[in-house]
Amino acid sequence: MASDIRPAFALPAADLIRERLATALRNRAPLAADPETNAYRLVHGEGDGLPHLFIDRFADGAVIHLRDAAWMNDDAARAIGAALAAAGLSWLRMMLDIGRKERAERDAEAELRWESIARREGLGETPKRVVAKESGRSFSIRPLEPFAPGLFLDMRAPRAALAERWNDRRVLNLFSYTCGFGVMLTRGNQVTHVDSSKRALLWGQENYELGGLNPARDRFVHGDVFGFMAEAAESGDRWDAIILDPPVHSQGKSGRARTFTLRRDFGWLLEKALDLLAKDGELFVSTNYADLSHDAFRSLVVGVSRDWDYWLEKQWSAAIDFPGPQGKPHLKTALLRPRVAGTSPGRKNHTLSRREKGFEEPSATMEPRPNARPPKPAKPVFKPAPKPSGKHSAAAAAAAAEAPSKPWGKEAPKARPAKSDNRRAGTHETGRPDPNAAPKQSVQRSKPTNRPPTNRTKKRSR
Repeated sequence: MASDIRPAFALPAADLIRERLATALRNRAPLAADPETNAYRLVHGEGDGLPHLFIDRFADGAVIHLRDAAWMNDDAARAIGAALAAAGLSWLRMMLDIGRKERAERDAEAELRWESIARREGLGETPKRVVAKESGRSFSIRPLEPFAPGLFLDMRAPRAALAERWNDRRVLNLFSYTCGFGVMLTRGNQVTHVDSSKRALLWGQENYELGGLNPARDRFVHGDVFGFMAEAAESGDRWDAIILDPPVHSQGKSGRARTFTLRRDFGWLLEKALDLLAKDGELFVSTNYADLSHDAFRSLVVGVSRDWDYWLEKQWSAAIDFPGPQGKPHLKTALLRPRVAGTSPGRKNHTLSRREKGFEEPSATMEPRPNARPPKPAKPVFKPAPKPSGKHSAAAAAAAAEAPSKPWGKEAPKARPAKSDNRRAGTHETGRPDPNAAPKQSVQRSKPTNRPPTNRTKKRSR
């Protein structure tokens, strides 16, 4: 299969692809046997020995993400189509998910041809909409969407755990997308969903209706998340629980003043969210940013929570359908709660972030150093005094004429005391020793310890 995009790795052999696909499907057998869930990941890239290949199941079909052009291969298409048909699926959708630079070079005809080859193994056309289940809840899935079909599958475990933990609370769901958390939090919770996409919020209301929920019981706020947080902090509005799953990058409608990058502003956003918690409030934070390691995420969250007197309550491990290298999940999660029950902690150590200091340029580190050395003061520039001019020039010239002359830049030589005729004490005028003079005492002098080196021993400077 021809493609203009150059592959970045060598594709495994067709037999090895079939073997690893079969192994990945066998590892998901517990999820396939669950009648309450038919939305999960079938293949997770390197975790299943198939780099740059990601396959998500939704109901009776699959959405395939190819993150390298090496998978645009006829043998790979046949192997994947045969594995999905053997798993009992009836349709597929393939997307070549590559970088922004290569996205303009995507070959739509090559993608359609890849799908047609995979469908020859017994799969049908892609439907516009299907209904998938997760933990017994229904979600509207749109496989033809260009980026995401409507549900983040790696959040399955946190959604179920928080639904059991949070009861009768006011919950704030920031960057809510299609409101998946709101569908799960039905045990007396009042959820406020905030997102900059009106289309995603309408999609979330559709999910409410699929689950038999009344969208009027919750709030759906369309607007800038950062502006909403600032207005809430100023008005004193607080919530019992907050869900924070920020994007990697966000360009606000107000221009550069609200540009957000997770690498630079994650700590700042975490503090802003903690400031909106009520007494005994809890914060759930997560990110799948690949450049932020699991250890770096934990270190940052623990540092911020310690400054605010919060405690890291829990972190979720990798699910069986999202295997990661060395057992560390690609999704980093954390649940924070106050260290002392019945309190509403505040920030103990006020450390200004780069955003609060006014620096908007991205940096190599996520947070500025709290004990950074202040910049050195600028050295004063020597400027010679201006020459006398105008009506003062005559007076200045007269004063200069009356002043004693001396070399420029040097002091006048001091007068030496008059030399005596006797060169040394205890001598006659003729210079001979005086027999009546007191005997001279001998004094032992110590050698100086900081004598400067002579010309012979002085090192040559470079």
